Amino acid sequence: MNLFIVVPIWLLVLYFLTKNNKQITQSSLLVRFLVCVPLILFATFRGTAEMNDTGSYVEHILNTPLNMGEFLDYLSDRSDKLFYIIIYIFKLLNSNWHFVLFGIATAQILIISRFFKNYSISYLLSILIFVLSGDYTSFILFGMKQGLAIAISLLSIPFFMQKKWIPAILIILIAAQIHASLYFIIPLMFFINDEPFSKKTLLITFGFIIFLATFSQFSTFIAQYWADHKGQEFTGDFFMGRGMNATRLVFDIPFLLALFNYKKIQNIKDPVLAVCINGAMFHFFISVLACFTTGVFVGRFAWCFAIFNSVLLPWELENLFENKDKKLMYPIFIVLYILIYTFLLFYYETVGIKQFDLPI
Repeated sequence: MNLFIVVPIWLLVLYFLTKNNKQITQSSLLVRFLVCVPLILFATFRGTAEMNDTGSYVEHILNTPLNMGEFLDYLSDRSDKLFYIIIYIFKLLNSNWHFVLFGIATAQILIISRFFKNYSISYLLSILIFVLSGDYTSFILFGMKQGLAIAISLLSIPFFMQKKWIPAILIILIAAQIHASLYFIIPLMFFINDEPFSKKTLLITFGFIIFLATFSQFSTFIAQYWADHKGQEFTGDFFMGRGMNATRLVFDIPFLLALFNYKKIQNIKDPVLAVCINGAMFHFFISVLACFTTGVFVGRFAWCFAIFNSVLLPWELENLFENKDKKLMYPIFIVLYILIYTFLLFYYETVGIKQFDLPI
């Protein structure tokens, strides 16, 4: 059973079964259960071959000692200490590495599911976009450590929307103990709920882009920080990459739709919409920068905002098109994302999809 094929089909079936069903709401507990369980199982039983960082995560799990004294010695040489503490706690409960992956994936997926339930006008469509755009693969399967940090950072969004800065920043700082990239996005988060496309948000965004471009290319300070934090070999990969493939900018379609319709959007005072547009804007401009610099270093920051596109697009399909066009636009975009997903699966990622079969 290849879950790279089965899971999207399952989500598509759920989406079409519930889309116009008045008896079952898309974000009901039953639907969320039917969505989350296969996503968690997929992450739990994924193989280690040709799965990017999964082999490294499994190695870390196996190497984490259960003796407290030995663990403290082991932890002293680690960066991102909270991530290894989480591994240690799950391993105390059950030392099987599948169980540890299960625990981390469950936390990630439940937080992301809750985020879509609270902020998306179409829970299942957002989940579907999240999977078909490759974000599920990136966050949950390939980049589990940063994915966990990003998931935790989503808990700060309601506090940023209410301008409760102290709890919001505390959550981001906790997430940064899992993956240090979260430190760098803090300046942007203060402006994520500002008016979209205002001079202020554009100025802050371009200021951050200039900061990333300058520091990723020229600063010995940030290079040394990353070397100390991640290790010299890893830093070499970070700073000497070829840049992000420009085809990935297709994931920024939701932001481009918002940009082309900014006059309509400016008159809508919706804090959730503002957060999603600004988050999608941050993702777009950081991704553009990643195409011209090292995609690994700069692209890590784009990851932090990718999820907002999955909330933004359902809102746009429902609100930016006339009723006669909606019936056409929904299937067009679903087919488009299926094609993108197929391209990523079979060509761009160059992965052996047989490695993603469940052992059942």
